[in-house]
Amino acid sequence: MCSAQILVGRAVRLQGVVDGWHAEGKRVGFLTLTLRHTAKMSITDVWDKLMKAWAKTQGSSWSSLVKGTKTQAGIGVHFAGGRVAVPICRTVEVSRGDHGWHPHLHLLIFVRDEDAWNRVVSFLVPRWVDCVRAVGARVDADKCIDAELVDPSTDSAERVASYLAKSVFDGSGSHSAIHWEMAGGLGKAGRRGSRTPFQILADAEAGDVRSAALWHEFEVGSRGRRQMSIPPILLDRYGFRDATDAEEFDAADERAQDWLPGNRPL
Repeated sequence: MCSAQILVGRAVRLQGVVDGWHAEGKRVGFLTLTLRHTAKMSITDVWDKLMKAWAKTQGSSWSSLVKGTKTQAGIGVHFAGGRVAVPICRTVEVSRGDHGWHPHLHLLIFVRDEDAWNRVVSFLVPRWVDCVRAVGARVDADKCIDAELVDPSTDSAERVASYLAKSVFDGSGSHSAIHWEMAGGLGKAGRRGSRTPFQILADAEAGDVRSAALWHEFEVGSRGRRQMSIPPILLDRYGFRDATDAEEFDAADERAQDWLPGNRPL
């Protein structure tokens, strides 16, 4: 199964997961995390720093926020098997502009209510800034984060899911909704003069030598990296595991799902 087909399949499942979550009266928040980059940085360097910073963000203090402490209740939601979690779907979107490669994280965070969302944002914003700096990268504290709590009365699950993988098919924005953005934005148009990998590929196929070199760099830098993850506990909760999941969730990948510590069994 090619990457576009896999990502479209995940986007469709994500739409169903968001529908189910909203039907329970819960909320979904959309968070984008970025760091500064320069034209001299390779895609591997920027991507590595992005993921190292995210890994550092996942610490014991997050687990305390999810599970609670002696003095404050946790914000986690109960799942089968005794798990208490704040599930997070994670996507890495990549573009290339005048200032080099720009991978950034889109996080779709499944919370209990608006109060829980506010606590998540209050925790993650300063922690992300600290962790980016801890891995030797630079960050603009006032520009590195974009947070939005989805309004289920106006933002349908289709829009939520489609926004995360927007324009996988034609880059036109005609499939504009959050689940398409989360599925990686393979075909969507870049912003402010930047190009997505598949726009770079199209220019390379048209004979542009520089674009061919950039596409090769993207292929090498993205090899072995998972662009989108949906926690299996969400797929299980709403019955979206099926035979095709065997291609997407092998045993090693299951262990490596992007769950923060609070998502692990108690």
